[in-house]
Amino acid sequence: ILKKIIYLLDEYLISSEVIPSGWTVNPSSTTSICGYLTTMLGGYNIFGTGAFATKTYNNPPPFFKVRIWFRFNKIDSWDASEVMRVYENGNLVYTSVSIAWDENMYTDSQCGDTFNEKSQTFSLEFSKNSGASLIIKLDTNLNQAAIDESWGFSHFAISVLRFDPTCLTC
Repeated sequence: ILKKIIYLLDEYLISSEVIPSGWTVNPSSTTSICGYLTTMLGGYNIFGTGAFATKTYNNPPPFFKVRIWFRFNKIDSWDASEVMRVYENGNLVYTSVSIAWDENMYTDSQCGDTFNEKSQTFSLEFSKNSGASLIIKLDTNLNQAAIDESWGFSHFAISVLRFDPTCLTC
């Protein structure tokens, strides 16, 4: 049995108006604050239809699995078919269940319109896809402007699982 090692690549607590180093976001923006949802990358009237956030790790150590952990914030009036997605090197690796508005599941309205917000922590693990770099992308399939349907995220961490290079026969 090979010994596995968890190697932390990055960890961010998004807590200022500065976009964390190495992130590419569309639309270009700063961070925002939405009540108790705290500071996030994106947010109300920033990340809506077509928005995404991408982080590239050039030449990561050899690995076979990726683990990411982040807090995702749904803001305002998402429809029943709208979801959050995660990609690794351009390959879809995760699609959430519907994050649509549901009075019984959500907190109160913190920003934007009168619809309730939801903050949900995701912890995902997936197998490595091709490529020398590791590119993580978060997006949604929202179909309306950010003034009506928004999202953001905070507290992002990424690790890779690799085999112990000193253990060739374990």
